[in-house]
Amino acid sequence: MDMIKSNIRMVLYVAGGQGVTMHQFPMEYREITGQKLDISSAGFDSLEQLMKSIPDVVHLEKDTHTGEIVFVAKEHAVHWMSDDEHETPLNQSDDNEDS
Repeated sequence: MDMIKSNIRMVLYVAGGQGVTMHQFPMEYREITGQKLDISSAGFDSLEQLMKSIPDVVHLEKDTHTGEIVFVAKEHAVHWMSDDEHETPLNQSDDNEDS
């Protein structure tokens, strides 16, 4: 998981403050790392679930214009949209898991 986390951080760093959409992320991951992002081997059912598990690396935002989930590097979070476009962060989940 440390390698995947490190690679995710690298992909988001390359993207800068604009972030990467959930749809585009697997392609960006492969292009930058040369590897396929294998979510299931990391123990997750979805990319969103994986990203929510590493809030120290990634911040999830919802683009108010397209409705798409955008992954933003933690250090760039909330800077990629203007204040009037910003919505509630998606890292907080209503379905708390006991793990």
